[in-house]
Amino acid sequence: MFHFSLQTALDVRERQEKIKMKELAETLSVEQEIQGRINYIHESLKKSETSLDRQKEEGKLDLDQMKYLFAFKSRMDIALTQLDNSMTEANAETSKRRDSLVEASRAKKTLEIIKDKEKKRTLVKIARIERMEMDEIAGNLFNNRRENFEN
Repeated sequence: MFHFSLQTALDVRERQEKIKMKELAETLSVEQEIQGRINYIHESLKKSETSLDRQKEEGKLDLDQMKYLFAFKSRMDIALTQLDNSMTEANAETSKRRDSLVEASRAKKTLEIIKDKEKKRTLVKIARIERMEMDEIAGNLFNNRRENFEN
Protein backbone atom coordinates (compact mmCIF):
# COMPACT_ATOMS: atom_id res chain seq x y z
CA MET A 1 0.00 0.00 0.00
CA PHE A 2 1.31 3.42 -0.97
CA HIS A 3 1.94 5.96 1.78
CA PHE A 4 2.94 9.50 0.80
CA SER A 5 5.80 10.71 2.98
CA LEU A 6 4.55 14.32 2.95
CA GLN A 7 0.85 13.54 3.48
CA THR A 8 0.66 15.66 6.64
CA ALA A 9 2.04 18.68 4.78
CA LEU A 10 -0.42 18.06 1.94
CA ASP A 11 -3.31 17.89 4.42
CA VAL A 12 -2.22 21.18 5.98
CA ARG A 13 -2.00 22.85 2.58
CA GLU A 14 -5.45 21.56 1.63
CA ARG A 15 -6.85 23.06 4.84
CA GLN A 16 -5.06 26.33 4.14
CA GLU A 17 -6.54 26.40 0.64
CA LYS A 18 -10.05 25.85 2.05
CA ILE A 19 -9.53 28.67 4.55
CA LYS A 20 -8.36 30.98 1.77
CA MET A 21 -11.43 30.04 -0.29
CA LYS A 22 -13.67 30.89 2.64
CA GLU A 23 -11.93 34.23 3.17
CA LEU A 24 -12.30 35.06 -0.53
CA ALA A 25 -15.98 34.13 -0.42
CA GLU A 26 -16.45 36.47 2.55
CA THR A 27 -14.87 39.42 0.73
CA LEU A 28 -16.89 38.68 -2.39
CA SER A 29 -20.00 38.70 -0.21
CA VAL A 30 -19.03 42.12 1.16
CA GLU A 31 -18.56 43.38 -2.41
CA GLN A 32 -21.99 42.08 -3.39
CA GLU A 33 -23.57 43.73 -0.36
CA ILE A 34 -21.96 47.08 -1.20
CA GLN A 35 -23.01 46.72 -4.84
CA GLY A 36 -26.56 46.00 -3.69
CA ARG A 37 -26.58 49.19 -1.63
CA ILE A 38 -25.25 51.19 -4.59
CA ASN A 39 -27.92 49.75 -6.85
CA TYR A 40 -30.61 50.54 -4.27
CA ILE A 41 -29.49 54.17 -4.06
CA HIS A 42 -29.47 54.49 -7.85
CA GLU A 43 -32.97 53.04 -7.99
CA SER A 44 -34.13 55.41 -5.25
CA LEU A 45 -32.67 58.38 -7.09
CA LYS A 46 -34.33 57.26 -10.31
CA LYS A 47 -37.69 56.90 -8.56
CA SER A 48 -37.40 60.34 -6.99
CA GLU A 49 -36.54 61.86 -10.39
CA THR A 50 -39.52 60.12 -11.95
CA SER A 51 -41.76 61.36 -9.14
CA LEU A 52 -40.45 64.91 -9.55
CA ASP A 53 -41.06 64.81 -13.29
CA ARG A 54 -44.58 63.52 -12.78
CA GLN A 55 -45.32 66.25 -10.24
CA LYS A 56 -43.96 68.88 -12.66
CA GLU A 57 -46.26 67.61 -15.38
CA GLU A 58 -49.25 67.61 -13.04
CA GLY A 59 -48.39 71.09 -11.75
CA LYS A 60 -48.26 69.88 -8.13
CA LEU A 61 -44.62 70.72 -7.50
CA ASP A 62 -43.90 73.12 -4.65
CA LEU A 63 -40.80 74.57 -3.06
CA ASP A 64 -40.77 72.23 -0.04
CA GLN A 65 -40.76 69.19 -2.29
CA MET A 66 -37.88 70.66 -4.31
CA LYS A 67 -35.90 71.28 -1.10
CA TYR A 68 -36.67 67.77 0.12
CA LEU A 69 -35.54 66.27 -3.20
CA PHE A 70 -32.37 68.37 -3.22
CA ALA A 71 -31.51 67.30 0.35
CA PHE A 72 -32.27 63.66 -0.56
CA LYS A 73 -29.98 63.82 -3.60
CA SER A 74 -27.22 65.40 -1.51
CA ARG A 75 -27.48 62.64 1.12
CA MET A 76 -27.47 59.98 -1.58
CA ASP A 77 -24.42 61.53 -3.27
CA ILE A 78 -22.57 61.43 0.05
CA ALA A 79 -23.70 57.84 0.61
CA LEU A 80 -22.60 56.87 -2.92
CA THR A 81 -19.19 58.43 -2.34
CA GLN A 82 -18.79 56.48 0.89
CA LEU A 83 -19.95 53.28 -0.80
CA ASP A 84 -17.57 53.84 -3.70
CA ASN A 85 -14.73 54.19 -1.19
CA SER A 86 -15.89 51.03 0.57
CA MET A 87 -16.09 49.22 -2.76
CA THR A 88 -12.55 50.27 -3.62
CA GLU A 89 -11.32 48.90 -0.30
CA ALA A 90 -13.34 45.72 -0.75
CA ASN A 91 -11.95 45.25 -4.27
CA ALA A 92 -8.41 45.64 -2.94
CA GLU A 93 -9.08 43.13 -0.16
CA THR A 94 -10.66 40.70 -2.64
CA SER A 95 -7.67 41.00 -4.93
CA LYS A 96 -5.31 40.36 -2.00
CA ARG A 97 -7.29 37.32 -0.88
CA ARG A 98 -7.55 36.00 -4.44
CA ASP A 99 -3.75 36.20 -4.74
CA SER A 100 -3.45 34.45 -1.39
CA LEU A 101 -5.76 31.68 -2.60
CA VAL A 102 -3.76 31.28 -5.81
CA GLU A 103 -0.58 30.96 -3.77
CA ALA A 104 -2.17 28.38 -1.45
CA SER A 105 -3.44 26.43 -4.46
CA ARG A 106 0.02 26.43 -6.02
CA ALA A 107 1.57 25.16 -2.79
CA LYS A 108 -0.98 22.35 -2.61
CA LYS A 109 -0.57 21.52 -6.30
CA THR A 110 3.20 21.29 -5.85
CA LEU A 111 2.78 18.66 -3.15
CA GLU A 112 0.19 16.82 -5.25
CA ILE A 113 2.69 16.64 -8.12
CA ILE A 114 5.36 15.33 -5.74
CA LYS A 115 2.84 12.78 -4.43
CA ASP A 116 2.02 11.60 -7.96
CA LYS A 117 5.70 11.23 -8.82
CA GLU A 118 6.42 9.37 -5.59
CA LYS A 119 3.47 7.08 -6.23
CA LYS A 120 4.67 6.34 -9.77
CA ARG A 121 8.17 5.57 -8.50
CA THR A 122 6.69 3.26 -5.85
CA LEU A 123 4.55 1.47 -8.44
CA VAL A 124 7.54 1.04 -10.75
CA LYS A 125 9.58 -0.33 -7.84
CA ILE A 126 6.78 -2.75 -6.88
CA ALA A 127 6.41 -3.89 -10.49
CA ARG A 128 10.18 -4.50 -10.72
CA ILE A 129 10.15 -6.52 -7.49
CA GLU A 130 7.15 -8.53 -8.72
CA ARG A 131 8.93 -9.26 -12.01
CA MET A 132 12.02 -10.41 -10.15
CA GLU A 133 9.89 -12.66 -7.93
CA MET A 134 8.03 -14.05 -10.95
CA ASP A 135 11.33 -14.70 -12.71
CA GLU A 136 12.63 -16.49 -9.62
CA ILE A 137 9.44 -18.58 -9.38
CA ALA A 138 9.65 -19.42 -13.07
CA GLY A 139 13.32 -20.33 -12.68
CA ASN A 140 12.56 -22.57 -9.67
CA LEU A 141 9.70 -24.27 -11.57
CA PHE A 142 11.97 -24.88 -14.52
CA ASN A 143 14.69 -26.32 -12.30
CA ASN A 144 12.15 -28.51 -10.44
CA ARG A 145 10.74 -29.87 -13.71
CA ARG A 146 14.20 -30.49 -15.08
CA GLU A 147 15.21 -32.34 -11.90
CA ASN A 148 11.98 -34.36 -12.04
CA PHE A 149 12.55 -35.13 -15.69
CA GLU A 150 16.10 -36.26 -15.02
CA ASN A 151 14.97 -38.52 -12.17
